Amino acid sequence: MIPLMIDLRGKKVVIFGGGEVAARKAAFFAREAAVVVVSRSFTADLEELAVQRIREDISPESREAIHRILDGAFLAVLATSDRAANRFLEEICAAEGVLVNDAMGEAGDVIVPSVVQGKGYVIAISTYGKAPTLPRFVREHLEATFPHMEEMVLLQESLRRELKATGTSWQERAAILHAVLCDPAVWNALAAGQETAGRLARERYLHG
Repeated sequence: MIPLMIDLRGKKVVIFGGGEVAARKAAFFAREAAVVVVSRSFTADLEELAVQRIREDISPESREAIHRILDGAFLAVLATSDRAANRFLEEICAAEGVLVNDAMGEAGDVIVPSVVQGKGYVIAISTYGKAPTLPRFVREHLEATFPHMEEMVLLQESLRRELKATGTSWQERAAILHAVLCDPAVWNALAAGQETAGRLARERYLHG
């Protein structure tokens, strides 16, 4: 599988299942996509999300209805606890040309990784389902080790813009920005704010 960042704004994501797993998936995708959740019943968490909910039985008798629901969908998430139902849904998705994420651990077209994210960055971690607890462990370690990642991204962006304006070569810019990243004092200064860390970085690497 190839890791990609995909803009899901305006794209339709259909989630089959009404339990906790479906709720987590719906909350994840609802930040960008137009999410439709299909199930006989829904947890309280799903009832509170800004998603479209369709009450439908997932069975061969509902094949035509499911085909209609999947019309125009980009991705389907299979989050029912019934493996036979998930395989049935996978068959329909293949016929409709809809990508599949199997939330219950079976192989599919799409894997939803564990994510470390801020406004200016995103880091995705996956073990292809082989060690499900490891991505969360790595994510929590990154969050604890780099609590000011967002501020560093903004600082790097600001320094890069200044360096480009002074006509430095890309090699010089890369070397300076890497030095800032490797400086523990700059990371520590970010706890006091980007302005404080920026002054330190400029004194050491731009005006020193």
